[in-house]
Amino acid sequence: MSPGDRRDDDILQLGRIAATAFDIIVAKEDTNRRGRKPGEVAKLLRRGAEEAGVAPDMIHEHLNERDAVDFALSIAKPGDIVVLFADDCSSLTAWTTNGWGTTASRFTSAPACITDSPLGDYPSFATTEITTAQPIDLSLTVAPRLLFNASWEIESRNDMVQVLGSGDGLIWTPLCGRIARPGYANQGLGEPVFDAQSPDWRREEIDLSDHTGGPFWLRFRLSSNDSREYDGIYIDDVRIVATDLIGGAGEATAHLGLSIFPIPASENLVVNVDAPRAKGARFFELHDVMGALVKRVSAQQGRNELVIGDLAPGTYACKLVDARDVIATQRVAVIR
Repeated sequence: MSPGDRRDDDILQLGRIAATAFDIIVAKEDTNRRGRKPGEVAKLLRRGAEEAGVAPDMIHEHLNERDAVDFALSIAKPGDIVVLFADDCSSLTAWTTNGWGTTASRFTSAPACITDSPLGDYPSFATTEITTAQPIDLSLTVAPRLLFNASWEIESRNDMVQVLGSGDGLIWTPLCGRIARPGYANQGLGEPVFDAQSPDWRREEIDLSDHTGGPFWLRFRLSSNDSREYDGIYIDDVRIVATDLIGGAGEATAHLGLSIFPIPASENLVVNVDAPRAKGARFFELHDVMGALVKRVSAQQGRNELVIGDLAPGTYACKLVDARDVIATQRVAVIR
């Protein structure tokens, strides 16, 4: 997906960037094409990806979002990572808001991020929100996750930012991740909040399993009183990804020839390979939930031991690959 009001060169570049991150690309378009003809943006994305080396048959165009999500989930194998929503937060085209904006003063991916108060400190007695303009389809997912980068300066124990989710756009539930902390009485006792200070960027990960089975809206909300006001929160690189799917073309064979234990693990994985032998070298690849390759080691027939003590806690896809293809995939969890 790419907003239609961007320059052709910008959309081509998005296709080139996608080519560096994904094995298969499914291009879709917004309902509001902003003056573009149907299929025009998808064709530019395809062209950019092909220029970056993606084979034409690895790029699929499904202009309707539901059709695109259904197709992506239908071809995904267990352990594959499907990105259902991705925004680099350089504009507000994917959002609706009553006060948030973008700023180029800081970001984790250029040229900007979103923030609650782009012109300075947030005001007293404020309740401002930013919400996804369209729902994200989680109907066929089992274990979707929300990921984003955040840095903040918010009055402790009084003001707060919350991450909220909704299945209908009307009833909202606070979402708890790894770095939000329980709120105090003035914030909603025990509810997950962002407050105090984190000048360095931190990566939040939130399990959205309670919201599977239908549409999902995402919202960030700032609430303040009249005591002290600060710079607020900065948010960048928002993603919703799924690694466990209902159905999938490769469900019956995804683990063929590959067994891993223990799961979860903290320091080492034992990986047994019983896949048919083939000419040429084979490797294990570990990919994080964003699809980034974080480890690649040689694979042997039979018993292998993988050191994972250097990996951050989280979910990874362990792939057995050769020079041409992915032979088998299994999901693993790293804990500490």
